[in-house]
Amino acid sequence: MTFLMPAMLALAVAACGYLLWVVAGAVLIAWATTHPVRKPGGFDTTPASFGAEYEPVTFPSAAGDVRISGWLIPCASPRGLIVLCHGMLANRMELLPWAESFYKAGFSTLVFDFRALGESEGLLATAGYLETQDFLGALDFISNRSDLTNLPIGVFGFSMGGSVAITGAARDQRVKAVATHGAFATLDRAIMQRCRKHFGLMARPAAWSIRGLAAYWMPVHSREFAPIAEAANIAPRPFLILHGSEDSIILPKDAHDLHAAAGTEGGLHILPDSGHRRIGDAHRDNAFETVVSFFTKYLP
Repeated sequence: MTFLMPAMLALAVAACGYLLWVVAGAVLIAWATTHPVRKPGGFDTTPASFGAEYEPVTFPSAAGDVRISGWLIPCASPRGLIVLCHGMLANRMELLPWAESFYKAGFSTLVFDFRALGESEGLLATAGYLETQDFLGALDFISNRSDLTNLPIGVFGFSMGGSVAITGAARDQRVKAVATHGAFATLDRAIMQRCRKHFGLMARPAAWSIRGLAAYWMPVHSREFAPIAEAANIAPRPFLILHGSEDSIILPKDAHDLHAAAGTEGGLHILPDSGHRRIGDAHRDNAFETVVSFFTKYLP
């Protein structure tokens, strides 16, 4: 019995340490997601890096609470206009490689920072809920510009931005075609999947903690942002879904479920050897060509 005491004590200490790690991690994730840290010092890269002229623009979110900042990248005799929506905790620079591909294919683009990120106003991020209003504000901005009003509008979004693109397009018929990469089907599911990656067997209590903590700052409960519930409203407009086969942040099941829920043409492409942000080198060019070809075909 004497020999068991140190082992039991060590086990108890390890269990307490593990629990503390889970709780601290949940607090950190909940805080960082809703209170993002902006990158200081402006932008390292602009559309000038691929030879494009661009116009800094600002416009109000459709929610009316913040002003959103971005770049309008006009193309001579454009085929259409594509709005780009970045992922969580990022900014407009994240999608500049996509903007370059669209620009070189003859599309004007609008890239912008969601609330509380980049140069946009706001202190609180909401993982897609109010960010959808930021995207709808971008559509209003386009509609109020005489040089843009006749252009058919498409939207491309990555990760959270993809989920915003789905929800926004489902609510607004001004969007004529939708493409996403790594979008999540529901915010609740996205939280659980991230917790499985970081906390393993403690994923459920960690996810429960994150949802509870985030509720102090989020205007709604995480269960209320569910793009899959609105995906069918995109039809009959085309909807293209890209997703990494090895994505451990948002599992490929979300892509399959979104595709089934949307029930519209466009296609589902599971990218081999690709994660959440990373597209496998052997498939990167093809992924870009697939999305460019999609908008070339479906934007009238």
